[in-house]
Amino acid sequence: MYLRFKPAFHILIANLNNGVASRSTYTKVPYTSFNFKILEILCRLGYIETFKLIKENGIEHFLVYFKFDVNGRQCLQRLRVIKNMDRQISFRHRLIKDLKKGDKVFRGTWLVSTVSSILTDDEAITRNLSGIRFLLI
Repeated sequence: MYLRFKPAFHILIANLNNGVASRSTYTKVPYTSFNFKILEILCRLGYIETFKLIKENGIEHFLVYFKFDVNGRQCLQRLRVIKNMDRQISFRHRLIKDLKKGDKVFRGTWLVSTVSSILTDDEAITRNLSGIRFLLI
């Protein structure tokens, strides 16, 4: 599922990370069903405020509004794509919550691509589904 939408997915990640870095209130990302599922999860988990579909010059985009906490910081800090295949090991066989890269340990929520849908790691565990980890929030 991930490979079918790879170019639009990487644009989604780049635009969200650039919006976070520039402390923008919103950003535009390409419209695909895969991106819709990811944005739905980010919205449900409280990392983004909302998103809506807009049509500009015949091209459909999502307009994503970032969520800010009481201190004025964005709730979404950075998305990390797991490109290395040995780190994308089947989620079922490795229930590891942390990504270690050298001395750094990255903690957060994993997005898991399962046969049926895109889920968080906790949802995949409760539904007893296996899949591939591909994104760390």
